[in-house]
Amino acid sequence: GGKRYDLAVLGRRVANATFHDAHASDLETSLQWALDLTPLINDPQLDVTEYTLGFVERLKQDIAARLQKAL
Repeated sequence: GGKRYDLAVLGRRVANATFHDAHASDLETSLQWALDLTPLINDPQLDVTEYTLGFVERLKQDIAARLQKAL
């Protein structure tokens, strides 16, 4: 038996909608996340690793700020 990626993708989208806002009823039935890679295409000088790690660093800072606020 092969994997049913078609069903898995649909399930992931439903899960994304469910977990999107833990403190409110779902407004969406499914939700996809995406990353705009257009800057990498428009600027060949951009480094893929550095570009991607920039998002990771901003996420890290956001998480740290939220934790400090909550604690």
